[in-house]
Amino acid sequence: METELLQNMLDQLHREFSKLKSIDEDLRERLEQIMVDMEVLLDEYQNNETFLGDGLIKKIKNLVDDFEKSHPRMTKSLSEIADSLSRMGI
Repeated sequence: METELLQNMLDQLHREFSKLKSIDEDLRERLEQIMVDMEVLLDEYQNNETFLGDGLIKKIKNLVDDFEKSHPRMTKSLSEIADSLSRMGI
């Protein structure tokens, strides 16, 4: 259940990311890396492998701070993902 919810959020994040018209290159790279990290995390979590997230929640929260004013929809999605990861114990 948790992974399904997280996957749905990740899919939403991908959709929102594809709609962004202008974004700082550094932010774009950081967001792309977070999405890759999340896909790896979901795969490992579903396969019952141990994955600590390598500071993923901290990376997401830092990105939220940087996106807050310029891309509020992305901020909301990223915040929800960070909260879900925390509830999953990651």
